[in-house]
Amino acid sequence: LSVDEGQLSSFVILGDTTEFNVSTLIAQDLATKFKVKQISTFFRVCQKSMEFTGLNVQAGESLVSDTVVFTYDKLVDLNDFVDKVKIHARLDNTLIYPRDLGVFIDGVEAIEQPFHVSGIFNGGVNNFKFSEMSVDIGKTHLLGSMDMDGLPDITETFMNINLKNSIVDPNDLSFLFNEATMARLTPMGMLTMDGQFLGYTTDFVANGRFNGKLGVVDSDINFKVNEKNFDRSEYSGRLSLTKFDLGRYLNDTVTFQKISMDGRVKGSG
Repeated sequence: LSVDEGQLSSFVILGDTTEFNVSTLIAQDLATKFKVKQISTFFRVCQKSMEFTGLNVQAGESLVSDTVVFTYDKLVDLNDFVDKVKIHARLDNTLIYPRDLGVFIDGVEAIEQPFHVSGIFNGGVNNFKFSEMSVDIGKTHLLGSMDMDGLPDITETFMNINLKNSIVDPNDLSFLFNEATMARLTPMGMLTMDGQFLGYTTDFVANGRFNGKLGVVDSDINFKVNEKNFDRSEYSGRLSLTKFDLGRYLNDTVTFQKISMDGRVKGSG
C-alpha cells in the first residue's frame, strides 16, 4: 500500500490482536492501482478475524458502511478470499460499482450498473445468505432475502430469492440471462412482484404474483431453459393469467387477444 495520509488514535497491541481508531486513511494498492479515497472506522485484526465497525469507506467509486467483519482460520487465508473467508456485514446505504468489485473477484464484469445495497450479509462469497435485503439497480427495487451458493460463476450458482413489494425491470437483470432468454422477458416490461425464485438461471421455479403492463401472472412453474434453442425450453406447473395481453406479448394481435385462465400447464416452446 502507498499511504498518502492517515490519522489513527487509541493504538493497542495485545497478543496477536492489533486495534485502533481510524479517522482518516487515504491509500492506493500499488499492484492494482485501486484507490481508497477515505476510511473512518474502528479497526481490529487478529489471527482469526478482521473487523471494521462504524465503517465509512470510499474506495474506487464505491461507498460502504457500516460494519464488516471477516473471519478465517488463519490470517494467510485472506489470500484465498472466495473459498476461505467468511463475511458478516451490516450494510446501510452501500453503493457498489461492479468494476470495483472486480478487483477482488472474477465474474462480475457482466453487471454493467452500480447497485445500492442495505441488509445483513452472512457467509462467504461462494455461499451466503443476505437478509433484510434492499437492492436497487437501475429501475429495479428488490426487497426480501437471498441465498446464493456457487458464485462467482453465476451460471453454476443455486439461488433462493424471496421477494416482496418489489419492482423488476428485466433489462436491469440482463447479466443473469442469455440474449434469447432476454428476448422473451423484455416484452413483459416493468413488473411488480411478490414471490420466490428457486434454482439456477437455466433451471428454476418461479412462484408468485407478477403484475405488469400485459396483465397479471400467478405462477408456480418450473422452467428448464434450453440455452442453445430457447424455443425448446420446457415448463410445467400451475399458471393463472388475468386479462393477460397474449397478442402484445407474441406480437400477433390478430391471432391472439387478452386471456384469463387458471390451471396446470406442461409443454415446451
